Amino acid sequence: ASSYIEKAAANGLVLGYPDGSFRPDASITRAETVTVINRMLRRGIAPADVPDWAATFYDVPDTHWAYAMICEAATAHEYKTKADGGLELWAAGESGA
Repeated sequence: ASSYIEKAAANGLVLGYPDGSFRPDASITRAETVTVINRMLRRGIAPADVPDWAATFYDVPDTHWAYAMICEAATAHEYKTKADGGLELWAAGESGA
């Protein structure tokens, strides 16, 4: 799996674990899956920018490393890309419903 991991890492889709390892034989978590998909789609929001109307989950506190990525994937919303071309700013009060 090393060549695929290297390509995915080179494209910013996976970063590995804090210790620098990759675990190709481990089961992928919801948080990891959502993060990879959001990165593939070039979607994301900074945790500080997640509005109070975003989807919430009892098992994902706002301190979880993938909190913003999970909100991104689970909340219908309109957005604009920040001026620096990076993450999103969601339209205030827009639920996308």
